[in-house]
Amino acid sequence: MGSARCNCSGLPILKRHMAGSSDVLVLGGGLGGLLAAARCTQAGAHVTVVERLGWLGGRFTTHWHNGFALSSGALHFVPHGASGPLARSLDALGLHGLIEPAHIFGSVRERQRHTLLRRPIDILRLVSPVEAVHLMRQLWALKRGTALSGSFGDWLHQQHSGPRLTDLWRTFTDFALSVSVEDIAAAEMRTVVRNVARLGDPGLVRGGCGAIVDALTHFIETHGGTFVLHQDVTAVRPPAVDLTDRRTGRQWTARASSIVSDLGPATTARLLGRPAPSSPRPARGLKVHLASSCSHIPHSGIMFCLGTQRISGAVQPTNVNPGLAPANEHLIVAFGTLRRANLAHERELVLADVRE
Repeated sequence: MGSARCNCSGLPILKRHMAGSSDVLVLGGGLGGLLAAARCTQAGAHVTVVERLGWLGGRFTTHWHNGFALSSGALHFVPHGASGPLARSLDALGLHGLIEPAHIFGSVRERQRHTLLRRPIDILRLVSPVEAVHLMRQLWALKRGTALSGSFGDWLHQQHSGPRLTDLWRTFTDFALSVSVEDIAAAEMRTVVRNVARLGDPGLVRGGCGAIVDALTHFIETHGGTFVLHQDVTAVRPPAVDLTDRRTGRQWTARASSIVSDLGPATTARLLGRPAPSSPRPARGLKVHLASSCSHIPHSGIMFCLGTQRISGAVQPTNVNPGLAPANEHLIVAFGTLRRANLAHERELVLADVRE
């Protein structure tokens, strides 16, 4: 049925398979969908990936603007770096060396003070001796196996966590998880803390998020997989999926022995005609891309921000990937979690933090 060129991240021409059946049909061409498709093609299955947008990668891709690589969702940063789940999944596909370890825990900027944290233990430099004891007790309580219930914010209150420690936890949770301490369960936060201790610090993607999308796309294509872009999924009736071409309005049906959904639990349940499952509040926030002629973050880790209204942290991916910006320029990506429904108001608070 012809081909369609995807202009995002330099992706090659993608085949559009509009009829017939596949072994596996993957709904959604975001990072999760592409990883699933790659593993299935690696196992020898014929896979078709269906995506509603005109490009692949979803929240994990790159859009170029005036020579700057703007990430669509992620910050060219991934949890746990070269030892984390994403890196291991890529390694299993033979896609090595795409994630650069940060080699540093990060830093904390508080007004005009900037404290470098080479190791997690260095965070004790930001608190008083009494607060340091409380923090060590909190970390110990999170790591051990006693049962936890309620939100992490409730748990901090029960631990009599003072304003300083609560602010530190809030900043970490806002940036690393894109949710507030009130919106994450204490038991889930325990898993996060254990994973940080076990898997290590985050890392930057060499070439930006789009590099991983490009590598996965190429892998799927070379293993016989196909892609169908600009398609809305209107119903899932295993083994059939009803689709509508968003450009032409053409309705058609694809069939597969197995169907994998990367559309999210609520959307998947709706398409199946089932009640939506209960789920925690989704992650959300505002991201700001800044162009700068000078460096503002002297390392490849996260600069957490205290004392701000909304911005919880920032990274400077050009420290590892100079090609993400024009020559002699830096790209800084700052993030703030939304706390109220008034988006215009939240945006102004984020921009006020950026200006300060």
